[in-house]
Amino acid sequence: MKELSSPRLFIAGDSWGVNFFAEPEWIKNLKGESKWKDRPYHVVEYLTQHYEVHNFCRGAAGNTEIVFQLGRLPDFKAGDRLIIILSAFPRFRLWDCEGKVIKFGDFSSAFLDSSDHPWHPSSTVLEALEGRRRLFADALMHGSLEKLLSTFSQDFVYDHWSELAFFGKLKNFFSNYRPIICCWERHLAGFCNLDYIGSDSEIYQGQPATIEQEYGYNDHHLGGIGNYLLYKYFLNRLDNLASPTDQRTH
Repeated sequence: MKELSSPRLFIAGDSWGVNFFAEPEWIKNLKGESKWKDRPYHVVEYLTQHYEVHNFCRGAAGNTEIVFQLGRLPDFKAGDRLIIILSAFPRFRLWDCEGKVIKFGDFSSAFLDSSDHPWHPSSTVLEALEGRRRLFADALMHGSLEKLLSTFSQDFVYDHWSELAFFGKLKNFFSNYRPIICCWERHLAGFCNLDYIGSDSEIYQGQPATIEQEYGYNDHHLGGIGNYLLYKYFLNRLDNLASPTDQRTH
């Protein structure tokens, strides 16, 4: 159990920082369709054993929203630490005139067909825009700025190039926190020199890292083993001298 004087740890990000293991509907689905036995601990739950954790993460958040989450940081105190889990570069979020979300997460057939999301009638246009951002991200990994300018409009290239450059400099903006800035998407992590935490990262030592790999349920978030190994990785990167707790279930 953490001591009363535990330092504060702030976490901003998308669903990789959300304890979906604690959601009743998710647990019900997982128990019914997998090799699930006991509910595993989530990486954030492990970290609460060492820190006073303030978690701002939201499922399917895009990187603009994640940056804005940092606006909730209180005044800095000595010892404060920060983890920023950036999302997939192509994600973006829009709202309609009634305040309903138009874009929240990736545009895929599953999201577009979901009755749970109030999609705008022009969602096919937005899907094309996301595809354009994804195409840009792919091109960025394999070409120079000059090559990009020959493929995309100048405004499009410089807007997106500036966005990526900003993410690469987040460490400088929050240097007091000695932040860990990471991403589960290889494109963004590679270009911006971030910690790569995707399920095929060396962090997981070749073990079944995802829910699908560990439990046989179709979900690509980290499972019990993956969350535990990510916790150990974060604890080490936070320069915490405490010994990691054993892997736990509820």
